[in-house]
Amino acid sequence: MGKSEIIDCKGRDGMSRSFLFDIERQGSLAFVRVHIPGGDWDHVFELTLDVGNRARVILMNNLGMLEYAGLGIPDEAIIFASKILGRKVISNTKNFVAGNCRQLNATKVWERLRVQGRAVYDMGLDIYLTK
Repeated sequence: MGKSEIIDCKGRDGMSRSFLFDIERQGSLAFVRVHIPGGDWDHVFELTLDVGNRARVILMNNLGMLEYAGLGIPDEAIIFASKILGRKVISNTKNFVAGNCRQLNATKVWERLRVQGRAVYDMGLDIYLTK
């Protein structure tokens, strides 16, 4: 495990819940993993970023644990990655680039961050990026 931090996530139900976030770099990739503090699971969510040139999100994975959906975890994972990496994190575009594209659920996460003032949308490039 790399750097870690307990972060409060606000769910769509308005409640805040605390999770343990950590980040690990492996070559040109970085992995933000989210754990339940004191829990039995290895992790309940994983954010994968390509950090070769820019810190670009390539995968948001809830690992099929739907009970953790709607809790604001992906939003905070993106902000945590930006903070720890010390640079802006960007989304994919809606069009396939290097075998990857931004899906509707990811757009919803980024749009929440934009509304909160924690990300901006570049219409010309069709990407979101953290502030």
